[in-house]
Amino acid sequence: MNVETWNDIFEDKFANLDDDQVDVKEEQIGFYDEKPLSDFEERFRFNSLRMSLNVEIDNWLANPVLDDATDPDDHFVSDEDMRAMLTPNCLAKIGNEIVDFCYADTNNRIGICPDSDCCHTGHESSNRLYNNNNRRIKVTVTLRAWLAGSTLRGKIRHYRRKSNGNWKKSRTRLKIQCGGTAVKNQECTPAGPVGDFKNSKRRKRYEVAFTALGGSIMRSVEEGMFAAGEATDPGIAWTTFIDFAN
Repeated sequence: MNVETWNDIFEDKFANLDDDQVDVKEEQIGFYDEKPLSDFEERFRFNSLRMSLNVEIDNWLANPVLDDATDPDDHFVSDEDMRAMLTPNCLAKIGNEIVDFCYADTNNRIGICPDSDCCHTGHESSNRLYNNNNRRIKVTVTLRAWLAGSTLRGKIRHYRRKSNGNWKKSRTRLKIQCGGTAVKNQECTPAGPVGDFKNSKRRKRYEVAFTALGGSIMRSVEEGMFAAGEATDPGIAWTTFIDFAN
């Protein structure tokens, strides 16, 4: 079972509860939203990048004022599933080879990516406080390009302030989308717009991704890759938007 299905089951079971009540229920029954990933790590007795970053993130949240510049979640690898399969220093064994998934050369291109003006990698994030500075949302967009294709990923996280003034991961209703332009070849011939979205669900973290394969690669980040995330509170609905062109 994947993380999405695992959380769908929990959300359906307690759909009648509001955000505060869901937080309490999670603690009462010991529900862990990323259990499918922790089960994978435990099965293979694997100390993963995800585990390492989660410890750092929890320590970062244990402060009343959060410094965006030191957010451990702003990591080269943004995909939570991928984080669960990599060592803390970003390594994985593929066949007989040890691959470093955090390697990028000085031109900000992944090492195996062809030398092309539209074969880029990039990462941007945006944060917003709301509800009298007691709720916080973060939206991240990541572009990774390689020889066979590329992936554009949007991720949204939600936090709430605890009674002691520090922060915690918390559920609320979230939407997420990402989009951009693919190209047909290394000469950057446009292939049209690409992207995907996910409708509202009550989550702590919500992700959407679009992968262009078969020789297609995304246009460079300077040409407008974006992600948008929306949080809906009683009486409040707004969107945070990130555009690499700005």
